Amino acid sequence: MASKKPRTSLALIAEMTRKLDKEIEGDCQADDLVVASGDRITLSPDSGPCQHMFKTVRPQSIDEVRLWLGSPSPISKDSCDAPCRTPELRHRLVSTDDLVSEDTATRKEALGLARMAAREYVMGNVRAVEHWRSLLDEYVILRNTRIFVAFLRDITVSNDAVLSVLASTHAVYANKIVIIGTGKISCDGPVTFNCASVEGRHLMKKTGPQSLRQMVGGGP
Repeated sequence: MASKKPRTSLALIAEMTRKLDKEIEGDCQADDLVVASGDRITLSPDSGPCQHMFKTVRPQSIDEVRLWLGSPSPISKDSCDAPCRTPELRHRLVSTDDLVSEDTATRKEALGLARMAAREYVMGNVRAVEHWRSLLDEYVILRNTRIFVAFLRDITVSNDAVLSVLASTHAVYANKIVIIGTGKISCDGPVTFNCASVEGRHLMKKTGPQSLRQMVGGGP
C-alpha cells in the first residue's frame, strides 16, 4: 500500500480555513458587541457576558497555531525573510527528550527556546526557524495547547468606553471594529485581532492581526 504524502503547509491552511468558515456559520454565537458610553466590558472565555462567544481550538501543529494567531497570508518557502529576533535559534535545535528532561536546567532551557521559536514562526518569520517545525509540532501537542477565540460580528466601542480584553483571550475574529471618540480597547496580554475593517481615531493604514495589535497596545 502506498504511503500517504505529508500535507503541505498550503494544503493545511486550505483545510483549516474551510473548518473556520464552517464554525463561524455553524454553532458559534457570533453577536454584535456594543460597549456603551462610560461602560467597561470584559472579553474573557472564563466569565462575563461574552463567554458564549468563545470557541476553544486545540491545534495539532504549529501551522494550525499560526493560522489562528499569526499572519493571515499562506505559509510558503518565500514567507517572511526577516532577520530572526533571537539569532541563536538559527543555529540551535533542541530535541523532544530535552523538552521532557528530568534535568530541570535542560528542560527549562529547551522549553524557553521552543517558546521563542514558536513565536518567531507564528508571527511570520518562518524561514529563520524552518528547521524547528517538526520539534514545534511536538511542542504544541506536549503542551496541550489551547487557543481561546472570540467570534463576533461588529464591535463598537463608544465614546469614553473601554473594551477590556483579558490575557486568556488569544484571538478576536470580527467583521468590523468601530472606536468612537475617546473609546479604547485595552489588552492585558498578546492578542490577535482579525477583522475586515477598523474605524476610529487610531485607524491604521493596514488592517490585520499585526497592525491592529499595534493599535490597541498592551494595557490601559
